[in-house]
Amino acid sequence: MPRTATRTGTFSDWGEIAEFYDLLDIDRAPMIAFYRSLISEATHSLIELACGTGTIVTALATPLFESGRKVRVVGVDLSAGMLNLARAREPRIEWVLGDMRSPPVEGQLDLAICCFNSFQSLLTEDELSRALHSARRLLKPEGVFAFDMYQPNFSFLETEPADRLARSIVDQHGFCVQVYENYYYDPNTRVLTIDWRIMTNSGRVEPTPRHFRYYYRQYTASEIEQLLPKCGFVIQERYGNFDWSPLSAHSKKQILVCAPTAG
Repeated sequence: MPRTATRTGTFSDWGEIAEFYDLLDIDRAPMIAFYRSLISEATHSLIELACGTGTIVTALATPLFESGRKVRVVGVDLSAGMLNLARAREPRIEWVLGDMRSPPVEGQLDLAICCFNSFQSLLTEDELSRALHSARRLLKPEGVFAFDMYQPNFSFLETEPADRLARSIVDQHGFCVQVYENYYYDPNTRVLTIDWRIMTNSGRVEPTPRHFRYYYRQYTASEIEQLLPKCGFVIQERYGNFDWSPLSAHSKKQILVCAPTAG
């Protein structure tokens, strides 16, 4: 995931928690299966914007590398710490330090993706528009662009939990990570501020707390539908989850598969 722009113009670097980010991650299998379904015999190149530690793009790249075809795979992220883990995971991928609003990548590719709600870290429509225009620039005329984000649940956002235990994980070595979460939603900016208090225990008697804050702008399905054509895309498919269920008012996610418009 990218560094997250805050309302004060500073950044929260996901590299601060890179060492256990993958452990905190959700079950990635449904997401991988969905994005992998977009790969065809015509896919010889792909790029993931805001790739984080590279778990998704690596999973997609592996069968491409094993196909014997000449392929190009790129992962872009703004966190050097996350990219260090990504490089160790798969050295054959081009790992690029850069901003998804203006990724320093040349050439055009067959498939572009942006996962894990990363576009929601862009807190204004102008910033999101810049990222979408950049994705269009990087895509071949016959290419495919896909991304996912949360569908706003405004009644849920109005609740403010008090130090809610959001995640608790113990790995095979007994390393324990617990995430306590508070959040606040500002209806004027449509920005959700999320505070994590992360407790880890790596053999010490007392857990060590770590604090991390990030932000998610809430974009409605209608806003995304209106914005994409302005940025050079036409929506081909739209889903409410990674099981290919239709997008509805009750869907937790909005997942879009797009094609570039001509010209």
